Amino acid sequence: MHLEFQYGARQAGIEAAGDTLAVGLTNPACGQPTERWALPPGEPVKRGDFRLFESGDYVLGAASVKVRPDTLAATTESLYEQLLGGHPEFSLYRIWHFVPQINAQAEEHLENYQAFCLGRAMAFERHAAHTLHSKIPAASAVGTWGGRFTLVYLAGRPLGTHLENPRQTPAYHYPEQYGPKPPSFSRATAVIYGGRPTLFISGTASVLASESIGETIESQLSTTLENLLVIASQSPVSSGGKRRVRVYLRHAEAYDYVKAQLDTHYLKDGDEAFYIVADICRQELLVEIEVTIGL
Repeated sequence: MHLEFQYGARQAGIEAAGDTLAVGLTNPACGQPTERWALPPGEPVKRGDFRLFESGDYVLGAASVKVRPDTLAATTESLYEQLLGGHPEFSLYRIWHFVPQINAQAEEHLENYQAFCLGRAMAFERHAAHTLHSKIPAASAVGTWGGRFTLVYLAGRPLGTHLENPRQTPAYHYPEQYGPKPPSFSRATAVIYGGRPTLFISGTASVLASESIGETIESQLSTTLENLLVIASQSPVSSGGKRRVRVYLRHAEAYDYVKAQLDTHYLKDGDEAFYIVADICRQELLVEIEVTIGL
């Protein structure tokens, strides 16, 4: 089956046709407008708010739901209740979130990102109270235009190993200054996925310990790339395979500089890179990069 991220859509949405689950996003791309993943085969299913492709060992799921700032936390909690309750025996590997106006103020003086984190954490705590940190997978959450919250996930029976970066505080241990509930994600997840050693590295930015570092794109990109190298070095699976790199840019004007730096200092022959315009979870952050190795 295939997973397609289609950028620059007029409205976010999910479509399942044939063997493809297409995720339409309003975020514009700098370059390639479609990102296509080849995944283990599965059968299409509709369950609750989710479109799914299920096989015996793996599941790909996606949902896109209308939200307002005052309903974002509850909507997130509801989607996670469906996700976690639908596959209690599966290990979560990777989750993508696209949050409308992620830096805008939600209810009770929270930013939308903080409201999203609150809803996600409530669901995780309910379903994994005694094994919480062993259940939290690699993830990213960036902004999107329009009024639909979009969630995409990969999970399966093979157990994933969730990893942290020694340079960074685990996100689920962030202090209260970042919101009433900390972000529920690990820095990376390693797994044998579809028979291949695979490493999913979460959206990674210029953060050391729990603090944002640097005020310029040059400084932030340097720290971000250092973090990516450290996270990859923690993996128990081989990291020598093809890399799929997605770069989120707060400002499209940074594209030429960031692309030149990655082409020169990070990307290797055979790697694929996609550049997307999106707000980052903290207003001071200018770039975030995620990497999938081996898939």
